Amino acid sequence: QAAQAEEARAKKASEDAAKAKKQAELASLQKDIDSEIAKGKAALAAGNVEEAISHFNKALSMLPSDDPAYSAKKKSEIAQALYDASENAENPSDKKKLADKAKSLAGEAAGKGSDDAGSHYVLGMEASKNKNYALAEAEFEKAFPSWGKEC
Repeated sequence: QAAQAEEARAKKASEDAAKAKKQAELASLQKDIDSEIAKGKAALAAGNVEEAISHFNKALSMLPSDDPAYSAKKKSEIAQALYDASENAENPSDKKKLADKAKSLAGEAAGKGSDDAGSHYVLGMEASKNKNYALAEAEFEKAFPSWGKEC
């Protein structure tokens, strides 16, 4: 019986070590993803659209497939940055490219069941620009659940 107890302890220790290793790898990956997003935001602030998109695409390629909630959150974060930049872009081509990418990522994030306000806000703003007010209202209600209920 002592041998079985020792075997169980060894197995638990091995599982704990594997779990700790996986958590450390995930933390490192998240740090790398956040770094690429930060570089993308900095590039946007400097007006370097292509560089920003390159950093965002790198971050997107690194997203873990086994954590859809985290991936949706990061897609939403990138979508918000792109949308904000599209609002400030002077070049019509850049404005369209940024807005299209923002809308696409926001749609992906929302499609993953994300209740993140940012993705629904971006989708609502785009719907409003396209004069699709019913869709805009629906997206804003998802972004701001208490919106309109107090009026």
